[in-house]
Amino acid sequence: MSPRTGTWYGPLAGLLAALTLFGALACGEGEGGREEGPERRTASGIRLGGTFRWVEVEDMRSLDPTRASGDIVSYHIAQNIYDGLVEYDQDLNLRPALAERWELSEDGLTYTFHLRSGVRFQDDPAFPGGKGRGFRAEDVKYSFKRIAEKKNNSTGWWMFEGLIEGLDDYRDGKAPDVSGIQPTDSLTLTIHLTQPFGPFLKRLATAYAAVVPREAVEKYGQDYFQHPVGTGPFRFVSWSPNQQVVLERNPHYWGRDADGNQLPYLDRIEVKLISDAKSAFLNFDTGKLDQLEPVPTEFWTNVFDERRQLKPQYAKYQVAQVTELSTDFYGYFLPGQPWKDRPDLRRAINYAVDREKIIKFVLKGRNTPAHEIIPPSMPGFGTLPDYRYDPEKAKQLLAQAGFPGGKGLPPITLQLNSGGTINDLVAEAIQSSLAQIGLKVSLLRLAWPQHLETIENGKAAFFRFGWVGDYPDAENFLTLFDERAFGPSGNNYFHYANPEFQRLYEAGVRQTDPDSALALYKQAHEIVMQDPPMMLLYHNERVHLLQANVRGFKANALRFYLAKYWWLEDPARVNGKRAATLPVAPASRG
Repeated sequence: MSPRTGTWYGPLAGLLAALTLFGALACGEGEGGREEGPERRTASGIRLGGTFRWVEVEDMRSLDPTRASGDIVSYHIAQNIYDGLVEYDQDLNLRPALAERWELSEDGLTYTFHLRSGVRFQDDPAFPGGKGRGFRAEDVKYSFKRIAEKKNNSTGWWMFEGLIEGLDDYRDGKAPDVSGIQPTDSLTLTIHLTQPFGPFLKRLATAYAAVVPREAVEKYGQDYFQHPVGTGPFRFVSWSPNQQVVLERNPHYWGRDADGNQLPYLDRIEVKLISDAKSAFLNFDTGKLDQLEPVPTEFWTNVFDERRQLKPQYAKYQVAQVTELSTDFYGYFLPGQPWKDRPDLRRAINYAVDREKIIKFVLKGRNTPAHEIIPPSMPGFGTLPDYRYDPEKAKQLLAQAGFPGGKGLPPITLQLNSGGTINDLVAEAIQSSLAQIGLKVSLLRLAWPQHLETIENGKAAFFRFGWVGDYPDAENFLTLFDERAFGPSGNNYFHYANPEFQRLYEAGVRQTDPDSALALYKQAHEIVMQDPPMMLLYHNERVHLLQANVRGFKANALRFYLAKYWWLEDPARVNGKRAATLPVAPASRG
């Protein structure tokens, strides 16, 4: 699946806990610090080396690509360890990666990929002598087979199910191999589809399609998820649960920037796993982190003025912000009660919520109200007038559903992940709104892994969730309603099924012409919105604070963390007399 929204704001454990964690992080600052040896620069002025520290407010789940996109923390990290055949740059342009070029047959069914020579896997004890071996076409086929194998329980199986010739038969044990993926030599590979599929290359740019070596998977077995090996810009070093993940520069990485400099620029990455937003802010504000996201709600008005400009005491920092391709919502499990066969009840709840008020007072002006599942930043969308706040219409629909004033409707439990201030405050505001039309809602808080597990297995009747686009295509949001995608390996956690939607959706994905696909997607989208399987909340904005010496970091609408483009300027140049003339490097090079 997509990088799903888990917790973006950690629980506020109090100032004492914050200062305790701050002290613990500060004590480690002397190791692997910002200045490693003599200064090294490229001809274009980029400073090489250094350690970049970013923060995540959840622990990581898995660095195995078959499951690495199941949560945003794993996704951020996995993107920097692995490569796929194609990739996105920081501006979300699709570009070659392990495949230098490719051709598509006239019937839209066969891709021929010409692979990059000279690529090798990262050094690891899985290989003889610990030296990574060369990448070859067979590795691509092996990686696809791992996605299909039921024992791996891949959360990304939905991306390729029914799409590649022979892959489903291999999964079901009906064939010993995958007929539709054929290496013709070590650097050439053909993939034969069962039908034309417009977004195929976009799916190949996700972490699920990352390439792994058989040797590492066989060496580490069930523990491969915490011993990842890829061909990407950074090599995995360690994972200390609820503390940090460490990556180091892959000296054999194939990638170079537009000036011919080898990527990545950084020597080391430390991902700090800090569940408390206040602690994270304090660590950032004293220079122990290079990046902070999110800015805690209680600090927001201290940091930003009403025009979202940094206030004087924080003006030394940089801001990178974007409205992302994402939608937060509360989902309904449709086979269960009280939702089954009651679209009026599901619509009533959407009209009962004042999203603009929640954004203004709870979220301090951040985010965009969601009136449809596909974000308005997606071309061709953002036009539906429905689901604006209308409590009278909500009451009318509630009566039509057979529950006038909420009478006869049993209490509803809303399950949310224990994400602290924001998750709780939003849920409490909605709980209050629904009470005004007669609905009694109780709140059940679970840790993110348990929350996600219950949703995947259909055990949560009303649940907080969200979808961050895997790639910039409307199909990626509509796949949430594909009736073939029930269960843990798919993304239709609502168990939504509508024959007319399914017909339009399947016709759309077969289009290789973008305009024809868009017309069909819009019709399918309108059907879902009249029969909603969720209560819509908002489309997220991501606001990153960066230290003054960070260069190359660019926020993007898909929440990709492409650290191979980041670098750290000499702090003396930023904080000293030369700061005013410091040139800013492009966000993305190469």
